[in-house]
Amino acid sequence: MTALLLASPARAEDQITVITPDAVRYQADAKALDIQVAVVSDNPEDGFYTLRVKFPQDAETPPHYHPDTRTVTVISGTYYFGEGEIFTANNMQACPPGIIIVVPAGKPHFSWAQDGEVIIHEAGIGPTGVTLANH
Repeated sequence: MTALLLASPARAEDQITVITPDAVRYQADAKALDIQVAVVSDNPEDGFYTLRVKFPQDAETPPHYHPDTRTVTVISGTYYFGEGEIFTANNMQACPPGIIIVVPAGKPHFSWAQDGEVIIHEAGIGPTGVTLANH
């Protein structure tokens, strides 16, 4: 992680931070161990945050929802995305790099990295969390 300083900032949060893809530090997701998550900026528990999420080929997320609206941008791979409380492969949309998906708070959805590794970028305003649908 490299920080660029602008005009002697008074606080650390006034610094511009440039993060290269190889500097992103992923950790296993607590609810889906094959999926890797990195907190890129800020705090998902309080205020604006950004996440980078990496799915290996064939990784799936079960139907779930979040308490906050999330904006998802597909960075690489084809991200298969569906909405609803039941995982249904035939109702998923193939989302290539560059696609942006806005998922409203409380809206059940699911995903699949059917064709290979997928990396997405997520942003929202916390506190956030994950609740499995139908539980």
